[in-house]
Amino acid sequence: MKTKFLDKSIASVVNIISATLAVIWIAIMFLMAFTAINGVALIILGFISWFCLVFYSVKFIGAKHKSLA
Repeated sequence: MKTKFLDKSIASVVNIISATLAVIWIAIMFLMAFTAINGVALIILGFISWFCLVFYSVKFIGAKHKSLA
């Protein structure tokens, strides 16, 4: 039972982090649309996009691993 609770808590933390990063990414996109686009904003967007991809891949790999078990 503890492992199921731990899996659910890890999944919820991953969901919260990825949703927060997505909201920050969208906010930066809106700021870039109304202001001048500079290199620093593009670098920040690149890192946030990379972290979002990492968290989503962790979530999907965990789901696949759980279904295989």
